[in-house]
Amino acid sequence: MLHVLIIEPHDELATAFEKVIATASYAPIVRRHLASLDDLGIRPATIVMRIGHADVSQLPAHRPPIVAIASSEEDVAEASRLHCEVVLHGPGEIKRLCDAVRSVAHA
Repeated sequence: MLHVLIIEPHDELATAFEKVIATASYAPIVRRHLASLDDLGIRPATIVMRIGHADVSQLPAHRPPIVAIASSEEDVAEASRLHCEVVLHGPGEIKRLCDAVRSVAHA
């Protein structure tokens, strides 16, 4: 089973993302923040995060692909700067979360 790291500081959203990822037959790992991938003990297939609520700028270039959730045009620009592989634009696209994870986790 592939692991998906969810970086989300808000408990309610973290739980919601965790449930969605689990229904897609992935093993979710939830963290409020992440200083290093080495802290996990495993390498996730992908990372899910909301732009502005998690910092991945310190992760190495060979990090797992990121599915970013952006709620503004500024967030979209930040996701581009961070080289996120997929950017979901706010709540309207959140229903695509599993498809987005699937697309990068198996790439």
